[in-house]
Amino acid sequence: MTTHAIRKSHRDDPIRNAVVNFCENLDGAQVFLAAGSGGNARDNVNRAVSDLTAVLASSGIRDLTVSVNALGRIEAFLDYSDDLGDIRLTYTARNPSSL
Repeated sequence: MTTHAIRKSHRDDPIRNAVVNFCENLDGAQVFLAAGSGGNARDNVNRAVSDLTAVLASSGIRDLTVSVNALGRIEAFLDYSDDLGDIRLTYTARNPSSL
């Protein structure tokens, strides 16, 4: 028998909203990167990280890494804990050609 722990959060949970906004901002940065505008992509990633860390400041961020993989896609690795438990998130920005 397998047991799964399900994270429950409210619709207006600021941490959940910050993580979702972070992922959406990485998608926007990926569009700039795919268009050959690396400077704008870097600025968007820096702003996304800044916005996320401002909200997660009270949480225990253990690791946050954003990089570009070998295929030219922005990837983020986030490891933090809050009052609902430990979260480990891996996110790869969407390919703009699939939008």
